Amino acid sequence: MTAIVTNKIRVHNAKQFVGGFDGSDVTPIYGFIGRTLPWTTNESPLTDGASDTGNPGMPYDSRGYESKTFQHMLQMKKINAGNVVTACRNMKWTSGVYFNPYRHDYNGTITVKQLVSGTFAPATLAEANYYTVSDNKVYICLKAGPGASTVDPKTTVGTSYTPAQGIDRYIWKFISERSTGDATNLSSPDYFPVRTVSNALVPGNEFYFQSQSQNHAIPGAIYAVLIESGTGSGWGSANIDRAVATGAVKVIGNGTLNTATTGDTNGFEIRLVISSNAIVDIEVVDPGQGFSFCTITGLTGVLPNITPIITPKFGLGYDPITDLNAYYVLIGMNIVGNDSGKFTVANEFRQFGLISSPISYGTTNVLNMSAVDCTTTIVMNSSITVNSDQVLTLVTGRKVLVVDTFSFPVDYATVAYQGKQGIRVISPKEVDDSAANIAIAPGQTFPAISTNTILAIVLPEWEPQSGELLYVENRKPIARAVDQGEDLRVVIEF
Repeated sequence: MTAIVTNKIRVHNAKQFVGGFDGSDVTPIYGFIGRTLPWTTNESPLTDGASDTGNPGMPYDSRGYESKTFQHMLQMKKINAGNVVTACRNMKWTSGVYFNPYRHDYNGTITVKQLVSGTFAPATLAEANYYTVSDNKVYICLKAGPGASTVDPKTTVGTSYTPAQGIDRYIWKFISERSTGDATNLSSPDYFPVRTVSNALVPGNEFYFQSQSQNHAIPGAIYAVLIESGTGSGWGSANIDRAVATGAVKVIGNGTLNTATTGDTNGFEIRLVISSNAIVDIEVVDPGQGFSFCTITGLTGVLPNITPIITPKFGLGYDPITDLNAYYVLIGMNIVGNDSGKFTVANEFRQFGLISSPISYGTTNVLNMSAVDCTTTIVMNSSITVNSDQVLTLVTGRKVLVVDTFSFPVDYATVAYQGKQGIRVISPKEVDDSAANIAIAPGQTFPAISTNTILAIVLPEWEPQSGELLYVENRKPIARAVDQGEDLRVVIEF
């Protein structure tokens, strides 16, 4: 028995994943930062074996590593619909590059040109370099020219839903565009956001031109008839402008065919470009519609070996996500300063990841907050001198790791905390193994450094160890500051 999982199931899964961010909050996903302590070789080996500034090793896909990651978690932000999108490869247009034509029949036997030099045989359409990105827009190559592309499709086509050919003889079709929001929140050098939008958008909407492209997609059209080999013979010396309607060729297919020999065409029609009895090119005059199969044979001459290229049953551009094989999901998390007072701005982080369905502290309810502080805050009656990443030992023997310190605002909601020192702490296993279950409580002290007492405890907003770790990325240390922001990206390939 033989079988195959098609790329369409990958696209389907990507769509389903993105569709889960619809605001229902059934299984919310949060992005988090964590890990202030330097990497050590016995827990996440450094690939260069040098120091904490080297590249940390791969995290482990295990329950133990998940637990350890949770122990070091600092803060997290909810991922909303505007911060997740399906994406295609960001193949930027460059003059002098070869692009491949869109084909419905790539199967590993059709040889096409590599982007710069050489050839290859794509096993599927997704492997071909059949689209490009220019000026925040995506264009599909319907027919490649004889050489490299030298005319930017944004000049050839712009935002028209009608395909156009440049002087380099590449034919392009505009498919989709990127919004200002996606350009800001979901920018990536390697992947490009792709959305399907409403077909009823009005001029002025930044997706209006894509809406027009979707709305004017022609089901089962044939935009190109490719000459695979040979030139044919017996065609005389004059071009044949309406080869279908005049009976120069016979078309066997289930789509609409042109019958008008003059005036407007009313179905699929081609023009035979002839030189010295041979066909040197076949131009599509009218793409027709409704094709799922098509063969063309010559009646007044012998055709070269040709292939009519059939577009999807709903039309090329109707579903940009599927048309562009956008089975990647791009997720973004943007942190600006302390982000409403929740995020540290006085330490580093070394981990970034995604967690699903975290629980609100002390409850069984799934969290539903835009920003979440996962640390415990110790409120001091009088300030003490401590440093980030310092280990403090309480009078009970309990040890905690300092994340940072801050002063509560003078207008803080709890009057007793106004102007007081806050010490954010976590308790990872390597800092406190034996006494971690001993509660931190008001009145306790840190006898090794001060007799000043604890006024109160602000509990974390997240129930420790709750939720499912979906993704974690180990990084070199990233220092935070109140006047900076970080744009963090995750790309998931389905």
